[in-house]
Amino acid sequence: MQSPNLTQQNNVDHFERQYQLWAGGLGKSVRTIQSYLGALKNTIPNWLIQAGISSPSLLSIPSLADFETIAAQALQLAEFQLRDAKGKGMYSAALKSYQKFLEDIYQVAISQDIDVLVQDKQLDETEKARLINTRMGQGQFRSELIQYWQGCALTQYKQLQFLVASHIKPWRECNHQERLNPFNGLLLLANVDKAFDLGYITFTDKGRMVIAEALDDHQSLGIQQDMKINIQEQHQYFMAYHREQVFIN
Repeated sequence: MQSPNLTQQNNVDHFERQYQLWAGGLGKSVRTIQSYLGALKNTIPNWLIQAGISSPSLLSIPSLADFETIAAQALQLAEFQLRDAKGKGMYSAALKSYQKFLEDIYQVAISQDIDVLVQDKQLDETEKARLINTRMGQGQFRSELIQYWQGCALTQYKQLQFLVASHIKPWRECNHQERLNPFNGLLLLANVDKAFDLGYITFTDKGRMVIAEALDDHQSLGIQQDMKINIQEQHQYFMAYHREQVFIN
């Protein structure tokens, strides 16, 4: 039987490796990832301990709710705020990045959105099923995007099992009609979809790609500055929303 300390260390090692893969897949440089890990494992916990708040490595907290509680406490520390300002927001960026990682691996947003649909008494069962399938990346919405784009909208890659049906205007900001509108969708390779979904890339009204400065190593994702998509007038409202409300600019 493993000791509690050994079990905790195994958890830290597991989540550290998973986070490295996840952040690297978003184009974060090795240097940035290591800086974030140092903050999460050592620096921020030390500030919390100095403030009288017992805290292990933040990577040993796999629960999203528990992590959010600890992160909120850290953000209130005077030491954290001072060092974060000097570090140009590096420590708050590390907290935000790891929270996004936990949300992603547990598919928190999808589960919450599906729960809302299930409890919506104004929807009949047929429409409810359509919306749930759409939120899960399946169903008619995905089929219509496949028919429209005939492959990845950006790279033209054709293997459908690697492509994600992505909403341009985020699901939670849409009404039900917008959620099912194929012009509110792009068919993208999974790594490109994640960068788009998190606001690291967007597109102009002419379809040219814009890359956020926060995306350290976009070349490792196969993303190039001169890439573009062929968007139509029907896409413009949704893409303008993405540029203004989602893109990290």
